[in-house]
Amino acid sequence: MHDVCNNKDFFVIQAKIMQKAIEEDKWILSEKEGHDVGWNAAQEHFFKTFFSGFAAGFRVSYCALICPFREDCKQAQKWL
Repeated sequence: MHDVCNNKDFFVIQAKIMQKAIEEDKWILSEKEGHDVGWNAAQEHFFKTFFSGFAAGFRVSYCALICPFREDCKQAQKWL
């Protein structure tokens, strides 16, 4: 068992899903502002507003449902 995720897929999948979430936030912010707010503004807003909840939620769902190493992982055992 290990305390830190050693599965490189965890970070790759998290980055892909986070990019989609930032793109959605960019779209919402741009609609509210009436113009394209740009990637940097959306990314900053996402990290300030949503990242901690996103990261925690992703870890629970990935570790408990997706990770092929979940049976041998201390972190995953919390959610199994």
